[in-house]
Amino acid sequence: MNKELLQERKKMIYDFICDELYVPMKAKEMAIVLNVPKSQRGELLEVLDALTADGKVEISGRGKYVKSEGKYLTGVFTAHPRGFGFVTVEGEEEDIFIPAAQTNGARHKDTVQKQQWKAQRGNGDKDFIQRNRAACLHL
Repeated sequence: MNKELLQERKKMIYDFICDELYVPMKAKEMAIVLNVPKSQRGELLEVLDALTADGKVEISGRGKYVKSEGKYLTGVFTAHPRGFGFVTVEGEEEDIFIPAAQTNGARHKDTVQKQQWKAQRGNGDKDFIQRNRAACLHL
C-alpha cells in the first residue's frame, strides 16, 4: 500500500474510532461494520497497526481498538532471564523497569510502547508496555 493511500485510510479509520457513537471493537468486527472484504482485511490490519504505532489508537486487554487516552513513549525492551525487563527510551535519563507480569509478551530487543497511568489503588504509577507489532516483523 502506498503512503498516500495509507495516510488516507489512517485518517478515515481514526475518524471512525473517534466518533462519539463508536463502540470498541476487534479488527474483524470493524471489517464487518466497514464492509471490508476478506481479501482486504490484511490492509485494514496494516492501517490499524500504523495507528497503534503512532500512539493514536490502543488495543484493550480484550483485543478491541479504542482511541488512545494516554501518552506513549517508544523504546527498546531489554529482557532479563528472570522475566522482567527494562525499556530504554531515547532522551530519558533512566531506563524504566517492567515487572515480569507486565511485559505483555515483549522479547529482548523488541520495540515497545510504554504508557504510564495512575494506579487506581495506591499512590504509585503503573507501567504497561505494548509490543509494536509493526516494528517486530523481523522475528
